[in-house]
Amino acid sequence: IGGIVVATGATAAWWIGGAKDRENKANYAEYEALQRERESLAFVQPKDGWLEEELSAYNGENNESGPILLAVKGGVFNVWKGRNFYGPGAEYHIMA
Repeated sequence: IGGIVVATGATAAWWIGGAKDRENKANYAEYEALQRERESLAFVQPKDGWLEEELSAYNGENNESGPILLAVKGGVFNVWKGRNFYGPGAEYHIMA
């Protein structure tokens, strides 16, 4: 009887552990889909030259899931992944 209880307990632990693993995989798949959607929303076609007026439209204030462009020494960078740094109200928003 003791062996049956141990085997049943081990099976239950395996089943519960597998459920958590399946839940984690589902959550990660959902996260990846959301990340792909955010990437597509934040995409900006690269250009050889930008005007200041064009860049100002991409400062993160008009679209909370859109791109945030940062110009440094002639290069323009999409810093949408750093929205918590460059977005409205953040420390470095003045640079965007």
